[in-house]
Amino acid sequence: MTAEGKYNQAVWRVLQQIKEKYLATPEKPPPPPQDEYIIVTKPHGVEIWLHYGDEFNQQKNIIYKLQEQGAFKVLDETRGDFSYEGTRFILKILQPKFDEVYHKYEVGLKRDVVGEELTSPSPYKNTFDWKKLSPKNLEIAQKIVKITLDFLQLQGVNRLALRTRMPLQRFESERVYLDDISGVLNKIDGVEVINTRLHSQIKDHQRQKERFGHNFILDDLDIILDLPSEDELKNYVFLQISSLDELCRMRDIIGEEIQNHTPIKEQKKSLKSMHLVTKSLEPTTVIFLVLDERFEMPIRFTVKNNGGYPTYIKKLYDIAYLVNAPNKKVNYDKNTANGINNGLFRKSAVAKYMKTNRLKKPTLVQKSENKTLVLKNEILVKTGLVQHDVPIQYQSIYIDKTR
Repeated sequence: MTAEGKYNQAVWRVLQQIKEKYLATPEKPPPPPQDEYIIVTKPHGVEIWLHYGDEFNQQKNIIYKLQEQGAFKVLDETRGDFSYEGTRFILKILQPKFDEVYHKYEVGLKRDVVGEELTSPSPYKNTFDWKKLSPKNLEIAQKIVKITLDFLQLQGVNRLALRTRMPLQRFESERVYLDDISGVLNKIDGVEVINTRLHSQIKDHQRQKERFGHNFILDDLDIILDLPSEDELKNYVFLQISSLDELCRMRDIIGEEIQNHTPIKEQKKSLKSMHLVTKSLEPTTVIFLVLDERFEMPIRFTVKNNGGYPTYIKKLYDIAYLVNAPNKKVNYDKNTANGINNGLFRKSAVAKYMKTNRLKKPTLVQKSENKTLVLKNEILVKTGLVQHDVPIQYQSIYIDKTR
């Protein structure tokens, strides 16, 4: 890795520590208990501790470098009473500059791709180019992305900015471990493994309690931070989620790379994608099914059956709809799931395409823990509009014959 890349990683670790403390620091200092006399001798701000070791001088220099960039102002620097405590810094965060600097290093770190293997002992060194991975590590990456997507879809996680956790056992049953999981997911925008960060927060919080004992401020901070136990950190993968778009895209990219590495005689051909194309965001008469981006040969489906009820293709359209909009959820029903997973492939035009190209039938939907139907993510299923997604030379084919 380049010297610049190593420095950016060191800055990013310091910024993460500051950001976590900043989020848990109230704008005004809490009032002291009425029955105690407390003399406040330090300024109010974001308080972090740098512990003595090989990285201490570098981290201290980074703090003052970030101050030069206008991210914050150092209000106080004080050595601890004991050597194991390190040095305390109190910072006044300067917005919006701090967020600008934070975002700059966050984006820069994710783009610093250098082609390292997955088996690096530190998650901060798990930066790589998908195309430079060995076939074995591509398969590991594929397992991680698929397991993660399946779990998040079952939980109903879509575009919400939230923290969630996954049982580590789901990965370990596939012989995939935390270093590998961090190495893959931390290079994908919208998803971040935060076990290392939470571990650091837990240790820091424990040191604070050992130093000051239990008091009302630290007890309240327990609730604010909502930190897991050390046992939970060992048994769960904690994720920060803001979007699944890039995770879905990486699933397809990794799949293509695996196919490129697989000898032709070993390849098992499968359907790659389904596009559900309509004239409007809420179709009322027709949905066109496009297989494997063959936009020149759309397959026409009606939105309602003879009884006036939504067809299986309409229910699949609602499930695949990108925005988590009202009235788009489809409750689980065995017949509905079977109709989507099997019935759609019985339509003559679909069956002919599958047979001619010798493709295996994918499973499109599955039951979630919330008892709704969600995408299985074996292939890409995407909604689109004729005017936006269909090449202009084929748009005239997409005619609603019901009118």
